Amino acid sequence: MAKRSENKRTYSKKMVKAIMLLALLDLQLSYILAFLGREQIAETLSGDICTVIVGVGLGYFLKAFFETREEERMKQEKGEG
Repeated sequence: MAKRSENKRTYSKKMVKAIMLLALLDLQLSYILAFLGREQIAETLSGDICTVIVGVGLGYFLKAFFETREEERMKQEKGEG
């Protein structure tokens, strides 16, 4: 059963990593738009990408926190029982 939860964590970690890498790449590409004279589009795009980065990161950090807290609670219950 533990193997199954490890696979889920590994999958979500890989997914978050891919989203973050692509978002950071897109963020760099918005600078190319700015150099091409599309400052307004680049500014809006950069803001949206930063929102995605913060949202994905915060969601993953919260998920990891609550999973770890639950695992520790289960370990304590097993040790006491």
